[in-house]
Amino acid sequence: MAPNWKPHEIAIACKAYAIATQNGIKGADQDIDTFNKDILDRMRDLAPVGHAQGTYHERGDRAYKYIRDNVFNDVQKFNKAIRIVDLSNPSGVSEAQKVSMAIAIHLKFTKKMCYEYKDFDKGQWKLYGAWAALRVLPKFQYDPANYHVPETDEEKDALLGMLVMGSKGSVSSGSVSNQSDDLKLTFKNTSRGGGRDKSKASAERDRMNKRKFEVIDANMQINKTLVDKLASIESILQKKAKVGILKTAAEAVTDPTKKEEILQKIIDLTNTI
Repeated sequence: MAPNWKPHEIAIACKAYAIATQNGIKGADQDIDTFNKDILDRMRDLAPVGHAQGTYHERGDRAYKYIRDNVFNDVQKFNKAIRIVDLSNPSGVSEAQKVSMAIAIHLKFTKKMCYEYKDFDKGQWKLYGAWAALRVLPKFQYDPANYHVPETDEEKDALLGMLVMGSKGSVSSGSVSNQSDDLKLTFKNTSRGGGRDKSKASAERDRMNKRKFEVIDANMQINKTLVDKLASIESILQKKAKVGILKTAAEAVTDPTKKEEILQKIIDLTNTI
């Protein structure tokens, strides 16, 4: 029986994953077996000397599956706690202390930002090291510049209430919406254009790319109920894993043409699952 995962090992696996996926072109072109090998090779380089047998790169293909199924979702949810702290506009605290307060919120020690937790032990969150490693990737980042900024105290209070209570509704013409148990924040268009026509073209491209991401998610959701009934589960899971890799690549690529090509690959792939 394989040893239990410890925080440092999880962090190393996530760091290896982040390094392996930062090259958008390579991430889009390699298959799941090659991608797994890439992660394991990097884990081998990062693993401490004298590590326990059966840990780190010795876990084989289970390494990527573990962080995909047990780490990614929780790390992304952590941005909700950071958002609460950010909206509260704390003063006299460092960035590290803001993270500590966010971790206290994430672990449900408190529902709102509280200075009492500015020196909260980050190690109480098992995935703190994983978050620190993954935050270099766009899909795991929290960038306040990309989110709707409340313009009035009333709107700010309403948004904080939604984040803390998790209530369903919308604020400011639907800028912030809660369509499921997990709060979903809508990104602002941060594209910059040299003129009105270029700006319109950029906005249209962003709109189309957003729609493609929605189609991808819809296809994945529709096919989720079929997975348990199909005999070739392993093949399907490999395809879903490749979709995840391609989505990461699409989010990382800055070239519009390349991004559209990758998104089309994802749609074609999800239609075959």
